[in-house]
Amino acid sequence: MCKHLCNIPKLKLKPGEWHVRRIKKPGKYHWFVLFGVLSLWAVWMAQDLNGLISGIAYTGNKTNENRAIEISGVDFVSDDIRQKMLALANSMKYQCNIVSEDVLFAFQFSLNDRTMDDHVFISCETSRVYGNAKVVHRSSDKIKCTEESNGELRSVIRSREVVIKAIDITEWKLVEYTSVDAKESCMLQHAIDVLELKWV
Repeated sequence: MCKHLCNIPKLKLKPGEWHVRRIKKPGKYHWFVLFGVLSLWAVWMAQDLNGLISGIAYTGNKTNENRAIEISGVDFVSDDIRQKMLALANSMKYQCNIVSEDVLFAFQFSLNDRTMDDHVFISCETSRVYGNAKVVHRSSDKIKCTEESNGELRSVIRSREVVIKAIDITEWKLVEYTSVDAKESCMLQHAIDVLELKWV
């Protein structure tokens, strides 16, 4: 009855084609890779948690209404102030990875819901955090810098190279730093002017 309808063609497979591929169990290498990825994620999250624990939060405020307050000599020897500044520096470095800004300022962060008014900024490109930055030397060569603050764009004539004296917040020591190129020179001068309310 099923002589013609039930004819199933024979499969012509070679002996090596009969096996079913088994899924391999994860080896030591896989566990090392997973551990490495989880460790990097934990470090990334710890930087953000550092801000939460210290009470520092990014507000993204674009307007600086008050002249920034410099770290005094008394502040510089205070371990509490040093820890606060290190927490701010870590929060700034973390935030630089999220936003597309060249510079972030202390006034863009809050400490326990109060806007920070410290004379501190970070160069997101170099991850250097400066406090009390002052220009101590300007080259005579000039360049035109395109600068923005609070949504306002301007062309400003600046020195091609500058030397600044500042507190390196991460190292917590006084440093002199020379700009490496015209872009960084523009950024450093602009950042200091914003903090000192000279960019108005």
